[in-house]
Amino acid sequence: MTALGRWPVCVLTFALGLTITEVTAAQPFSSLDQATSAGLAVRATNARIAAQLAGSLLAAGVAGFTAWTLVDDPEGSDRRVKGDAGYTPNANTAYAVGSFVGSVVAAYWIGRGDGSRGSFAATALGAAIATIPLALGRHEPYLPIIGLVLGAPAQAIGATLGYQLTRRQR
Repeated sequence: MTALGRWPVCVLTFALGLTITEVTAAQPFSSLDQATSAGLAVRATNARIAAQLAGSLLAAGVAGFTAWTLVDDPEGSDRRVKGDAGYTPNANTAYAVGSFVGSVVAAYWIGRGDGSRGSFAATALGAAIATIPLALGRHEPYLPIIGLVLGAPAQAIGATLGYQLTRRQR
């Protein structure tokens, strides 16, 4: 296995380890006030969850395409052609990494906007599950388009779920 092939496994193992350390057993409570004052999970509003999904999706697309544009070299020696489409594998990898970072940061930042706390590691793990197929498809010439249509929504859903499932009130 090459060094590039090992990094997703290392990231997932690290994120899973951080997530497991933050899991706690929830105590039953009799009222919402007790839950809020004790710092236990309280469901976010639908508007907050929708904002996390939309913001994370947009950030994944913008950050991914920005990274792809910065790394893509149409005249480079590593340019490949598949059918009629030319692509650079390193630019496709940059798209996957950029969309992952954009999705995680947006979901976490928007989620924290209401004063709650969620696990950054769980947010990253949720987005990473959708990012792995993107990273493995670095030799696909249409990866940025596939990433926008399929990858970014899946990253947004995963990151939002990761945050919301570990969400606690301050």
